Amino acid sequence: MRILTMTTALALIHASGAGAVPIEIQAMPLPVLGATACSTGGGGVDPLEGSNCLSRVSPAGDVAVWGTYDNGADRSTVNAGVSEHVLHAGSARLEFDLDSDDRLFVDSSSLFLFSDDGWSEMTVGKNNNGSSARVSVGPNALIQMNSRDTAAIMRIGDNGNGKVDLYESGIELKGNTLSYMQLGVNGGSGELSIGTNAIGRGSTVYLMPDGGGDAAMELGVDGIGVVNVGSGELKLTAGQGNAIMALGTDGGSGTLTLDRLGSQVRLVSSTGDARLVAGASAGGSGTINVRGGNLGMFDAGFTSEIILGANNVDPFGAGAGTTGPGGTGTLNVSGNGATEMGSVFANTLYVGVSGANEGMPDGGTGILNVGANGIVEADEMYVGQIQQAGGGNSAGNVQITNGGQVDLFAGNSQVIVGANGSVLVDGDGSVLRSDAITLTGSATNDAVLKVGNKGVVDLRGGDLVVQTGGVLMGSKGSILGGVILDGGSLRPGASPGILDIAGDLTLTSGVLELEFAGTGEGQYDILNIAGNLFLPENSLASVVVKFLDGFTPDTNDSFQFLNVAGTLPESFASVDVSFEGLSGPAPSLFTNGIGNFALAFADPYAQDEDPVIGAVPLPAGAWLLITAFGGLAGLRSRRRRKAAFA
Repeated sequence: MRILTMTTALALIHASGAGAVPIEIQAMPLPVLGATACSTGGGGVDPLEGSNCLSRVSPAGDVAVWGTYDNGADRSTVNAGVSEHVLHAGSARLEFDLDSDDRLFVDSSSLFLFSDDGWSEMTVGKNNNGSSARVSVGPNALIQMNSRDTAAIMRIGDNGNGKVDLYESGIELKGNTLSYMQLGVNGGSGELSIGTNAIGRGSTVYLMPDGGGDAAMELGVDGIGVVNVGSGELKLTAGQGNAIMALGTDGGSGTLTLDRLGSQVRLVSSTGDARLVAGASAGGSGTINVRGGNLGMFDAGFTSEIILGANNVDPFGAGAGTTGPGGTGTLNVSGNGATEMGSVFANTLYVGVSGANEGMPDGGTGILNVGANGIVEADEMYVGQIQQAGGGNSAGNVQITNGGQVDLFAGNSQVIVGANGSVLVDGDGSVLRSDAITLTGSATNDAVLKVGNKGVVDLRGGDLVVQTGGVLMGSKGSILGGVILDGGSLRPGASPGILDIAGDLTLTSGVLELEFAGTGEGQYDILNIAGNLFLPENSLASVVVKFLDGFTPDTNDSFQFLNVAGTLPESFASVDVSFEGLSGPAPSLFTNGIGNFALAFADPYAQDEDPVIGAVPLPAGAWLLITAFGGLAGLRSRRRRKAAFA
């Protein structure tokens, strides 16, 4: 094992370019502490002024790096005794590689890697065949990589194993055209920890291109890449370019974790795009865990994106992606205890998307889980197969549970759930807020929204539209807004259950499915409408009454299943009604004309009846919605007739 520290070390520092000869730095006996500058090349000259002198390294009193590198005719020596270690390649490309079991400690000092015209690179864990290279950056220390003309690049785990730990310290990548960090490349394994324990507060990693270039980071590029952010900050800032992060590309696995209050990850672009892709392509897997702290995406055009699971989305620009199965992207958002919120912000959130063109290969799988003390904020959210007209098998799944919140900003916000897309809002305090929601599935794959156990969908007075292939399901949940059934299915219970709609219900087309499995509370569907019930002229809506698990109602049973507080249609003549799963005589559907509807064998609202539940006695003239079918039998039989007044 060789150790480079600003204690003892072995590293490989070389400049490649015209006349450049790589020179390996060897571990040497300690120099005299406080030694003067370079042996040649003008000691003490600022490297940024053009000298290749490496005159400063390591804190005074510590063990130092001793070595040389060659750039043309200039040969310089690294000495000890000062607080900075500067490697300067002039016009050549500068590489600083740690392989085998190399370790680098930077403590209360700075390591600068400069290149005027070439790349500035540092690799931790290169071709080290199972061993592990490691860099530890201690309190008040800094590693900075700078390229005045091209790119500043750091790789952790390039066909090897590498680990970098920061403790109240920082790393800065300041390329001109590109500031770029990769973890887990070419089958390697890389890990970056940014202040993950109590002494790590204030640690930072900044990717900040000085020119008009991009700030980019990849985790798991045909390898395994892991970034843990404790009480610190990871920030990709591009003034004129794009800020891009990709997890899980080319079959790799990438994981980003924020695990406490104060953890921050920012992607910021002043003029370009801010984009985060998890499970980017070709079977890659990307996971983002926000367990406290904040993940934020910002760009000038308000078009920042988080994409979970994709195949034909190139995280670094437009154009086709790779072929084959798409990636899997997961975002988990929650708090770290009752007092530490976990939050995520982006303008647009895609959960499971395919390509933009018809006939592309399978898309990706996207998963969003928002739990206790977690909140996701956005302008738009797309779930499932949204972007392509046909082909692909992308799937999106959103679960908002245990008081989690997905809050789309007021104005023109929208949620669109497509084929193979599902959204669950479940549990007291769990909320999905949006000005509009559309469920639009396909002939073979549903788009599902289920609201249960005191979960709430808040439309801010807008509408939830259930189109063909869409399914709205309830289970003691609430919709704050209107519902338009336009070709899809409305299932108040799943299965059975209660759904409250604090708005209007419009039955344009589609199916209202009612389930009955018994007479007790929670055994049959109840739909409560605080607004009006609309049945447009020439409506194609139908009602299907399903009896589950062999249940057959008794002739004395009565079920009040629909309650409307507002106005009712003048006629129900266009509504087609059928029964499924019934082994005996069929009951009828009754109404009292003022908003209550019941399933029974005899009119529960008539004055001379003794109804089982929910009866509202009315004067003579109470009306019958659907008359009894009598005399029909047969297990799982299906009966149809037009609804009519008695």
